[in-house]
Amino acid sequence: FAMRVPNTQGLAAGASATFYVLGGLDCTLDDGTHVGEGAWQSIGTGTVSADGMTIDAPTIPCMTWLAYGPT
Repeated sequence: FAMRVPNTQGLAAGASATFYVLGGLDCTLDDGTHVGEGAWQSIGTGTVSADGMTIDAPTIPCMTWLAYGPT
């Protein structure tokens, strides 16, 4: 699913952020790769909005923990 998150890290407008998801029992990437339970997996990058307030995340493959950081 698509998601927009607050830019709590204060990244600059237009900056890229790498997103990670924590694997689970039924966590599968778009290419069919299973993300094992307890494993962090990079799922792509998002871009900070022009006003610097939010980041558009890549498609989230499963509903578990989500993290991001500067690219």
